[in-house]
Amino acid sequence: MRRFALPLILLATAACSSASVDDGAESADSNLDFFAASAREYWVSGKSTVTLEPELRDASEDAKTKRAKELVTLKNVAVNWFLDTYLRNKENEETNHAYGGFSALTKFASEEDGTITKVDDLTYSFSYKVEVAGKKELVDSVGQHFVLKMGKVSNADMARLDTNHEWYRDAPWSAFDPSALPADQLEAIDMTITPQAGSKDAYLPYDRLFADNELTIAVHFGWDYWSRYDIQGSRNLYTWLTGAQGFHSPALSYETYLRTSGPLTKTIKSNGKDIAVKIWIFHPGDASQNVPGPDPDTDEGGIVLENDARDSLAHREVIIWEGHSGPLYGFALADWKKTEEGDFDDTDVPTAEMPRSYQLVMANGCNTYDLGQAFWKNPAKADHSNINVITTTSFSNAGTEASAQRVISALTNQTDGRVSATTVSQLASSLDAAQGFGFDSMFGVHGIDANPKINPLADKTKLCATCTTDVSCGADGNRCTQISATEKVCTAGCTDDSGCGAGYACKTVRNVTEKQCVPSSGTCAH
Repeated sequence: MRRFALPLILLATAACSSASVDDGAESADSNLDFFAASAREYWVSGKSTVTLEPELRDASEDAKTKRAKELVTLKNVAVNWFLDTYLRNKENEETNHAYGGFSALTKFASEEDGTITKVDDLTYSFSYKVEVAGKKELVDSVGQHFVLKMGKVSNADMARLDTNHEWYRDAPWSAFDPSALPADQLEAIDMTITPQAGSKDAYLPYDRLFADNELTIAVHFGWDYWSRYDIQGSRNLYTWLTGAQGFHSPALSYETYLRTSGPLTKTIKSNGKDIAVKIWIFHPGDASQNVPGPDPDTDEGGIVLENDARDSLAHREVIIWEGHSGPLYGFALADWKKTEEGDFDDTDVPTAEMPRSYQLVMANGCNTYDLGQAFWKNPAKADHSNINVITTTSFSNAGTEASAQRVISALTNQTDGRVSATTVSQLASSLDAAQGFGFDSMFGVHGIDANPKINPLADKTKLCATCTTDVSCGADGNRCTQISATEKVCTAGCTDDSGCGAGYACKTVRNVTEKQCVPSSGTCAH
């Protein structure tokens, strides 16, 4: 079963951009800082116009320009809406399910500092440019140059953006299908789509997570209307942790484990140190199954669920969300059909209390791609170096807790008493695979540019030291590698030459699954 994008989408206004995208195979003009195993980011650009109200025909140029800028901001919201409607996949029961559908999502914010150009007394043109994430074959599917058909929304209607009463909730825009409308209700924009250069692979920063000899993880399940997968998933996760994973629970069973019970605990070792792993599980209650917890049907329960999520963002290193979501919606933790409480919107992220230390957020829900930039608007995360946000680029699977398990396993996996560091590409591929047949969730990681390109659990001072076994190289991230017929030396896992340092290169070596930093010359000078 799929987690649907919720109907509540909070569209933020944004400025436009006069920048254009060249008709090249790949654009170097890129925000980067995003990596996915099965998806990539693109620029989509074009030009559109706004038309001032007739009563402004004789107004001053300053008054006209001011009004034009206001309309451009509103028109950007409209273009974003219609572009996203065209690109994203739709459920079979949606009336416009056959329209578009390219497994791609739009960031609901055009580039800043745009300009407008006067065309005539009432018409102004502007450039549009926005980031899109989608399949690596998106250009082949859509075409490098394509025509976006969008509805003609009046100036007055475009201004209707009050929450829950936005213009795009109304027919015919809510389930837009240009084939169902007459030509006089449509306009067209010539669009160009260009792949971004993309970020390079890297490791998760285990060194930062383990620096205090503790790893804290909070897992939040949001209310599910299909088959209470929030209860099923949280129960399965609890059972998996306390069973095969060997975690100790402060409660006797899942049914007696409360949000206030404290964490499940386990000790792992990394580089000779004990690392205390602590995992909290939060979920709504279900009286019909004798499962205690906040009532998701009430304002009171919703407030508790949201406050727990806020507390985790403020105090935990890893935050995993499993639930219903949508573009610029964030996460629904309670029953949105019965209460307006218990939702954690994208607009709530910038003001949430968060530490300036590194955190990993996994947002497993439908269409969470835009959530990445929401975290960068938080002052504690604005420099992009203190957070990784894992998001989806399409629907996600509501019927499995496997995504949470994959993240936890990646952070705590022990092999022969050593932590095996996972790369972002390995984790993203693992999360994609965990979704099951028929899902193109396309997990991606935001904020990767600041992640280490050398195994963060390695000791670089041991590079080229002679060795006989991995253990003799000391650190978890080092390996004893045969680099020539006569030399067996310590190496370190890597994803890129830049992580290795002067005199070393990141290369594939025999009998080692991850690339290693080895001497560029091919031999160590002993």
